[in-house]
Amino acid sequence: MTELQGDSFNGIDMKELMEIMDNDMELLHDCYADFIETWLGFFNDIKSAVLARDALALDHAAHSFKGSLQYLAAIHAVDVVHRLELSGKSGDFSTVDEDLKILDKECQALARFMES
Repeated sequence: MTELQGDSFNGIDMKELMEIMDNDMELLHDCYADFIETWLGFFNDIKSAVLARDALALDHAAHSFKGSLQYLAAIHAVDVVHRLELSGKSGDFSTVDEDLKILDKECQALARFMES
């Protein structure tokens, strides 16, 4: 599970993130703002697919969100959304409810960190 620690956050690989952003702090802040505005839409798409037990929709929604999370080097959230994507691909819903709860917590923690 991730932890907020002052102005650092262990849910993001900061070294990887800075490489992705080419050390451009303006780009980083823009990406943070974009995440804060869009994460809930991605999450709700995944949640709807989980609740409907729609494997194809879960695969697509999780795959879409995974790209955004990877771009932000959000390592823990990427792991969870990848599990959800694989659940959609396989049609195995045995762990999706717990993974959805974890993803929600991860994304909320990411948003709090990015807002600070």
